Amino acid sequence: MNFAPVDTYLAALGLPALPQSVRERFARYAELLICENEKYNLTAVTDPDEVAVRHFADSLTPAAYLPQDARRMIDVGCGAGFPGLPLKIYLDAVRGENHGLTMLDATGKKTEFLRMVCRELEISGGEPLQGRAEELGHDPARRESYDVVLSRAVSAMDKLDELCLPLCRVGGVFLALKSAAGREECERCAAGIAKLGGGTPQFDPYQLPGDQPESLVVRIPKISPTPKAYPRAFGAIKKRPL
Repeated sequence: MNFAPVDTYLAALGLPALPQSVRERFARYAELLICENEKYNLTAVTDPDEVAVRHFADSLTPAAYLPQDARRMIDVGCGAGFPGLPLKIYLDAVRGENHGLTMLDATGKKTEFLRMVCRELEISGGEPLQGRAEELGHDPARRESYDVVLSRAVSAMDKLDELCLPLCRVGGVFLALKSAAGREECERCAAGIAKLGGGTPQFDPYQLPGDQPESLVVRIPKISPTPKAYPRAFGAIKKRPL
């Protein structure tokens, strides 16, 4: 696995290169991803060098925009663990601290895979959790308790805002990795973001190494509590986005 493009990309973001311990864990993570892909239906990207860029480098992008005091994170719709798990592995190494990470996905096979990865990589503080964000958002132990809510390639922003912002604490931030369409999506649901307690979205364009299209980090600060009525059942979110 070629990590040179990842280190070049991190340098462009002003971030430290991959420590050796992270390289070793990422290499094993990629092995598990590729070997178990047929069983768990995890990814369409199966070339190791592409995994390094399109999964690992992409997942590390939020590290350039995280608050320094962020310690408790949740990855909503995490799939095979991206972006949350590579980000946690990297942050734990470069900051010398253990970051709590909940990896939320509705598919049991995905969380089963992530439990195996956490065992194999000896990850401390990683919690694979099978569940749905619209239900977790009403759990008193989870609601408005996370410093950072992450999401990548899950849904359009007019649905994602209601799934993610209720989980974010006031003073925290919701970070979504989106295509260039993310800016227009946020413009269409600006009133909904405000209703859910979100502040004005900020957009940071980025481009992965190679011929990858331009993408966006969408940053939405949580500036006030989410009203108790939200999140609604997913059927209502889908039918009547805010």
